Amino acid sequence: NLSTLEQQHGVSATMAGSHRDADTHSVLANEIRNLRQQVVDLKAEKKSERDRADTMEMESEGRSSRLLDLQESLTEAANENSKLSRSVEQDRLLMADLKRSNEDMKKSM
Repeated sequence: NLSTLEQQHGVSATMAGSHRDADTHSVLANEIRNLRQQVVDLKAEKKSERDRADTMEMESEGRSSRLLDLQESLTEAANENSKLSRSVEQDRLLMADLKRSNEDMKKSM
């Protein structure tokens, strides 16, 4: 009888061990699924960040190009302004000479 009780206890212990193993496997399987999902999520996040960085880089390049165009336009406008200023100064000097010449002609008549 003692042997039968020992055998039954051994079977119960084995079954309990099997249940613990099954629980452990279930917990590990859940952890593996969670880790795999985290990897998928991190890859998606990384791709999203890479896409955002690419977009920002393209926007930056566009702004740089527009800035260069504006600088070129500003340089051209400054050069044109300088030419006009010289032309105005020449015209002012010419007008002053003409007035003097006109006054000299009036005095000599």
